[in-house]
Order: sequence, then structure tokens, then C-alpha cells
Amino acid sequence: MKKTTIAILFLFLAFPAFAAEPSYPPIEGEFYPVEGQKYPEKVTNPYSQTRTVSFSGDPIEIYTQINMVTQIQLPSPPVMVNVGEPEGFVVEVVPEFRSIFIKPVEEVKMTNMIVTTENGIYTFILKENPYRPWDILVKITNPYRNVKVEDSYTLVWTAFYGKRPAEFQFLPLDIRTPNSSDYIYDPVSQMGCKVDLKRIVFFPRQGQAVYWLRVTNVLPPDVIVSPKSLVVDERSVWTQGLYKVAVPGRDIPMISAGSFVDMFLITKSGSIPPMLRVKMSLKGARLVQSEITLKTASAGPATGETPIDAKLHELYQEIQEKEITEIESPELELPEPELVPEEIIIP
Repeated sequence: MKKTTIAILFLFLAFPAFAAEPSYPPIEGEFYPVEGQKYPEKVTNPYSQTRTVSFSGDPIEIYTQINMVTQIQLPSPPVMVNVGEPEGFVVEVVPEFRSIFIKPVEEVKMTNMIVTTENGIYTFILKENPYRPWDILVKITNPYRNVKVEDSYTLVWTAFYGKRPAEFQFLPLDIRTPNSSDYIYDPVSQMGCKVDLKRIVFFPRQGQAVYWLRVTNVLPPDVIVSPKSLVVDERSVWTQGLYKVAVPGRDIPMISAGSFVDMFLITKSGSIPPMLRVKMSLKGARLVQSEITLKTASAGPATGETPIDAKLHELYQEIQEKEITEIESPELELPEPELVPEEIIIP
């Protein structure tokens, strides 16, 4: 009897019951067992969370839990909901509450969900993950932030990537990439740097421009001494119409030999000048004040930027002219021509 019990216990320990491994790789922030282990059956995570997520176009991760229900609240009522694997999740749509309720059927499942509303399309990735706090309520904001041209974050993002953000999809703007440069050098202190004008973003309607400058601690090619560490005082930077200088990720813009720092000059300007004059100070063994001149012209606007504005404007004008013509100029009824009797010839 004892031998039989020991044999059954050995078989139970040697072959434990495990659920299937996940079919998707873990992402940063998720906890998974070390390689070689299996997912245990009936794992329940008691920790839940409530989140408010701003939808920017990328899929939103939704963490569900077996035997639990998750609510997704949208800014507008869902019109159509499509789930990639409907067998793995129970989905209930309640347009009156602008909500979608999701409950996973199986453990460690994943699928995608596309929700169409009157204000836009939202994409989600649904995951049943027992090793992460699950979402009991996720509130989704509007598809894009309602920002103004004066928003520094969006202006810096536009200048850095050279792309039209979703917030400015119908706003006329000019994106240039001059890549012009100039050197600063003081022979007394042997300090200097190279300043590159990487990109310009100009909003003609608002009269506002953003200049992306990159200050690199390198000396002119004809100088044989080694560069020294220095500090670029952002408070000393000046150009026409300047009202803000943004230096992302730097409390003190100190640059060592060979390194660089990016500065974004936000200005009020009616147009882009042919030459950009910038004054700045370098701090090292002594204070060096200098002025640089950078060309603002480039080979052309960024691909797909200004030409799109022109096409959209032309298309809008054509639609407006067509609508005005149809409304104000109805078809005129032409009078019927008078019938002239043929001349009768009497032989």
C-alpha cells in the first residue's frame, strides 16, 4: 500500500499540470518566470488598476484577468467593434455608456481589437496576463490632443522629427532642413564650438518659427589645439523675435570635447530670413561672447509637407467653387428655337 502511494506521488510530482506558454513575447514592465518554467494553472492576480490613457495612434495594451471583467470607456459611443480572436474573449458593447466590457475565456491569451467611433478609430491589444495587475477600468481620451501652436512640446517634436504631427494635420507649415553651419573660436582662451542649423519649422498663419540648433564642442579644421569642456549659457542665446529657448534633457548645457547639445529657438516671425543671426556666450576659463550667421535656405521643403498643403488648398478651393456654382448658378432654361417654315417653291 505504501509503495503504491509513493509511486502515485512520484508521478504527480514528476508530471505537474501546467497551462500553455504565452504565444507572445513579454514587453518591458511585464513579469514572466525564468526560461524553462511553465505557466501554472488557475493563477489569479488579485491586484487591479484604473488608468486614463491618451490615444496617440499606437495600439493600447489592455491587461485582462481570467474570471474578471474589464471596462474600456471611450470619448464617443462605439459604432463597430472587431476582435481578432473572438473565441478567446467575451466582448459586450454598450453604446449608451460609451463603454466596452471584456472578459477573457482562457488563460494567457492575446488578440487585437479595433473600435470604430464617430470621432476616429482606436486600436487595442488584449492580453490575459496573470503576472501583471489587470485593468478594471481604462478611460481613453480623444484621439489627438487639442494643442495650440504655442505648445513647446509639440513644436520641439515637430522640429526634431521633421514630420507633421497629428495635431497640425490641416495647418499650413513649412519644414526646412538647411544643415548649414558656422564656427565660434576664441584664440585667447582657445575655446570654440560648431553650430549647425539642423531644421526650421515655420507657421505662416501664426507668424511663428522654430529653429533647431546643434552646438558641438569641436574647433575649426585649421585649429590644431584640442577642444576644452565648456558651458553654453542658454540665457545668453538671442535672435530676432526670440521668446523661448528649449534644451531637452539638460539642466546645465555643459558639453565635453566632441559632444553636443541641442537647442530649439522658438520665435515670433513674419517670415524666415535668408540668414539667421544668433548670439550666444560660451563659458570656460573665461566668457566668450560671439555671433554666428547661418543660412536658412534648403534644397526644398521636407518631403510630403508643403506640397501637401498646396494640394489641400487647391482641392479645398475647387470644392468651394463647385458648391458655389451649383448653389448660386442653377441651370438656365434656354428658350426653344422658333420654327421657321420652309420656303415653298411653286413650279
